Amino acid sequence: MDDATARLPMNSDRSIRVLLPTAGRPDMLRTALASVAAQTARDSIVEVLVSENRGDSRSGEVAARFPGLPIRYVLNEPALAPLAHAKALFNRDTRAAYTAILHDDDWWSPRHLETALHAFERHPEAGLYGCGFYHVSGENSPLTMEPDLMMWFGAGMPAGAGPWKLSSAETLLASLPGTAIRYSTMVAPSRLIQKAAWVYDLENPFDNDRLLIRALTAGQGAVFNPCPEVFIRHHPGQDVETFRLEAIHRHMTGTTERLLTAANETGLRVGEELAARFANCPAEH
Repeated sequence: MDDATARLPMNSDRSIRVLLPTAGRPDMLRTALASVAAQTARDSIVEVLVSENRGDSRSGEVAARFPGLPIRYVLNEPALAPLAHAKALFNRDTRAAYTAILHDDDWWSPRHLETALHAFERHPEAGLYGCGFYHVSGENSPLTMEPDLMMWFGAGMPAGAGPWKLSSAETLLASLPGTAIRYSTMVAPSRLIQKAAWVYDLENPFDNDRLLIRALTAGQGAVFNPCPEVFIRHHPGQDVETFRLEAIHRHMTGTTERLLTAANETGLRVGEELAARFANCPAEH
């Protein structure tokens, strides 16, 4: 963050709630909570909602090891279906101005929330903040970085390092090929989070993140920081590994059709926009 950004005037309400769903992974949860505790914007965090959805009481023991965090612990008994669990979290009332999402198997770099707050200070109209991320398999594994080509392409291939402000249409365009903003990088106004809970009624357990991005950014747009601020873990136990190819194809096709319908309803000419961007792609060297 440069000095100019550091001197920006702050909104009167910079409060943040953290939604942290967990499912029987206490060791991973410990890493996630440690990253929350290490945030430079720690004073803005008013609640960390840790919601255990696999009946594992060890998650409560892990949460108790972070007395400096305002943790609200929930043990769901019986466990909820994954989409019902997500909807329940989104529907919970909060006094926080913003809501950040962190899955239990991922973790944040220390300035993630601070950078998000500065992004909303610059762009208070935005419905969503997201950022780049590192792929990891564990806390001490090698890092790999996935290029943010979808958001870069949607933003019109900007030359600057970001953050980039994308309109509602640009964010929709970026979401068509796949997930443009990952869950654990998301920070959004809490009022929009609660309104977006309907996406979990669509029975799409695979790429509901694409539906959520549209729900949060329709008419609002997004701010995207290509600088990696989040560590997203790939491991055999994650839910995405359980889907068969047929189910993946069905869910992704359904989401794409919904996004194309939204584009038509808003007058976004997807073919023309894609052709214009392809025509302006940098030449190969």
